[in-house]
Amino acid sequence: MELARKTVPPLTLDLCGAETQGSLGYAIQQVFGNLCRARGLDVPVATVVTLVMGGHPWR
Repeated sequence: MELARKTVPPLTLDLCGAETQGSLGYAIQQVFGNLCRARGLDVPVATVVTLVMGGHPWR
């Protein structure tokens, strides 16, 4: 980590948030897919990463 500090720029907060959302989505997708298959359900499971735009009232 210390060697890369001088050559790799730090992650911005929005990128950290997106990485967290994607990682959690993937983990939930894997668990849910495994549970479905364990119960004999062969259904597709997907993760959707979204972006809230600046003018959105929830932001």
